[in-house]
Amino acid sequence: LDLDYFKVINHNYGFKVGDQLLNLVGKRLKDLSLEYSDLIRWGGEEFLILLQGRSSEEIKEISDVLLKAILTILPNIYFHLNN
Repeated sequence: LDLDYFKVINHNYGFKVGDQLLNLVGKRLKDLSLEYSDLIRWGGEEFLILLQGRSSEEIKEISDVLLKAILTILPNIYFHLNN
């Protein structure tokens, strides 16, 4: 999961706010993904979510839950998933 254009948040609000938001996103993903998978912070604003042994339909359902959770924290952020 890659939060696109996150550097705009750092630029407009400062790195402290950006770090706080990334921590919130990470905590929310961790809370939700523990029952599903492994979660790794992969880069600055990237998270790797391992969904081993899941069907395509299960991955879509899990992705929808996780993305909705992120939108509650960062409603105006762009992100994309690679599967």
